[in-house]
Amino acid sequence: MIISMFLILILINFTCLIFNRNSKIVIIISAFLLCIIMGGAVYTGDYENYYLLYTNNINAEAFEKGFLVLIDVFKNIGLNYKEFIFVLFMILNAINFYVIKKLTNNIHIVILMYTVCQLVADVTQYRNFIASTILMVAIYLLFNNKRIFSFIIILFSCMFHRTMIFYIPLVFINYEKKHSYKMIRNFSIVVFLLCLIMFFLGNNLTFLKAILSYFSNDNMLQYFGSRTNLGFIIFFLMHTANILLLIACYKIYGETKLLRFTLILDMYLVLSFPLIMINVNLYRLFRNISLLNFICFANVMDNFTVRKVSKKYYSILFCAILYTFSIYSLYKIQGTSLYEFVLSDDNNVFVGGER
Repeated sequence: MIISMFLILILINFTCLIFNRNSKIVIIISAFLLCIIMGGAVYTGDYENYYLLYTNNINAEAFEKGFLVLIDVFKNIGLNYKEFIFVLFMILNAINFYVIKKLTNNIHIVILMYTVCQLVADVTQYRNFIASTILMVAIYLLFNNKRIFSFIIILFSCMFHRTMIFYIPLVFINYEKKHSYKMIRNFSIVVFLLCLIMFFLGNNLTFLKAILSYFSNDNMLQYFGSRTNLGFIIFFLMHTANILLLIACYKIYGETKLLRFTLILDMYLVLSFPLIMINVNLYRLFRNISLLNFICFANVMDNFTVRKVSKKYYSILFCAILYTFSIYSLYKIQGTSLYEFVLSDDNNVFVGGER
């Protein structure tokens, strides 16, 4: 039944996209299905750790203070673990829907791309999902030039996942000036060349580990405790595809404030490449703003035609390419087991799974 909900979620939004319809009923149904799929899943690997933390406070020292406080609040309200998960995903999805609606009218393509490309990962890593949702609010404020509030909210997101520290420099970039784009672009090229040097030198970040050791934080150092061989290449390709798609949107649709803003952000996220070479789990650093990329694609697809060929044709072609690329990439990166966990009826409390 869960896999059917997943396919229905894709089908109804894809249908609205093809026929250029903006349906409130479909949006409500989509929000409901997302809550059932995401809020009902209980048996993924990360969930086991969270379940033990929530029920028995096991290994609490490994988690950030903000997340522990959040758990205490829900426990004091009297919610059990299943109720906590469901209410949490309802709140997070509501926040994301609000931000999406503020930035685009074509919400169906955003839901479609999110469902295909990112839903499964967010269900599994929901502590990161909490932090990335807070980050989206900070980015929305930053887009509206509210830097101080954005800075405070990014710091707040760090209380739920320490990797959010990576986004603090974003508040110091001037997104209005063209030289900012050129500077970030050139710096990204330097970082990419650094990655090539790292690869030929054995793919190691000894100097970064040495710097982090001064903080004496084992939780931070755990992200740098292993090296990958060639697995990082697919992640490089994924984010490079993001950048190329944005550049294509830029050329097709012309410059907009949101496109320039997002392109600069994506260029900045190339800084994550050396970290991904050490630990591929850090691909979440660019995955966390994927929603913003989806919004840009939605805005462009909602407004252009080329050589009198209907927008529907390009919408279908665009989605087909993106769908194929995303499914292939996710299956190669995460294997089928993650989909089997999240989309299995046995793992969802609303259709028979029990904890």
